[in-house]
Amino acid sequence: MAIISPLFLQNRLTYFSKMKRQYPEISWIGVVYSLFEDKILSMFDGIISITDSKERVSEIIKKALKKQCSCNNNQHDDLSEREIDVLVLLVDGCSNKEIADKLCISIHTVVTHRKNISEKTGIKSLSGLTIYAISKKIINPIF
Repeated sequence: MAIISPLFLQNRLTYFSKMKRQYPEISWIGVVYSLFEDKILSMFDGIISITDSKERVSEIIKKALKKQCSCNNNQHDDLSEREIDVLVLLVDGCSNKEIADKLCISIHTVVTHRKNISEKTGIKSLSGLTIYAISKKIINPIF
């Protein structure tokens, strides 16, 4: 579990997203003492305000620990880091060629990664992969 101030994340959102993908077993809790953008706060698994009661703080930490335990049992169905990179770009709407260009790999390699992702997750549709990526917190939906 990591407890950090969202103030630390300002201008570092891309880095924080990468850290969350790299360490999915970690529950991220933000400690806030002022107003922050919803975009930043939505990246955390829990938010603690400095005005929260100790019961509320305890509840948030217990929930994060419970999530952390369930995450350790199923870490993205063993997707490799590169497969996660491909998945993120797929969900973002990139074509195979665009993914190949962005990751400096061949289109054939992208297709192979897509097949591996489908085999490991059991999901073949892009909409299904999008839901999978959101549910596994590989991506954060922005509403």
